[in-house]
Amino acid sequence: MKKVIAFLFAAIITISQTVIHAQNFEGHLTMKMEVLEVPAELESMKSMFESNISIDVKGERSRTEMTNPVTGNMIMMSDPSKNEFIMLLDMMGEKSAVTYKLDEYKAQKKSQDNVETQIKKTGQTKTIAGHKCEKVIATMKTSDGTLEMEVWCAQDIQNVNTEMDEYPGMPLEYNITTEGINMHFIVTEIQEKKVDESLFTIPTGYKKMTSQEFEKNFGGK
Repeated sequence: MKKVIAFLFAAIITISQTVIHAQNFEGHLTMKMEVLEVPAELESMKSMFESNISIDVKGERSRTEMTNPVTGNMIMMSDPSKNEFIMLLDMMGEKSAVTYKLDEYKAQKKSQDNVETQIKKTGQTKTIAGHKCEKVIATMKTSDGTLEMEVWCAQDIQNVNTEMDEYPGMPLEYNITTEGINMHFIVTEIQEKKVDESLFTIPTGYKKMTSQEFEKNFGGK
């Protein structure tokens, strides 16, 4: 179960970077996360992993929130102007706030992943949340083998997804598979509207936790 929770944390960190950082954009995105396949021993828990994910964007800043029975309430806040990435966890009756430096997080992630990715455009297109997207096939080579992944990219949206920055346009639909779990992510709605400033502050009642403590508790180390 610890590996499953670690996977969900990794997935939502990826999602938290899937935002529109155009200087004049302010609004709300809705993303759906559904489970397509799980190991037999987790089949009875399949529906517990599924969630609707809310993403609020105000200029460079973003706030991603997901709630499900496995992870509890998770919030990710990113502020490039402060070089800050904050993760808020509310699970098992405990509220924790983990703060990273964005550049340190990206450097650590890059050194850990050691992934070589090749992108092939297919020419196939469809509309997702009002944006024309092209399907690309990503072939990722790692020390554990080779993995192929279908990703639908909106070419009219600047790709600032730091987890998937090699893709030609903003990824709006894709699958993530690991530990026998195949999860499907798709942006279902993009709304331009005013976003309340209070959404980007840490609520009272959260206990500060170092990244090392977080990884020890939830990262399977």
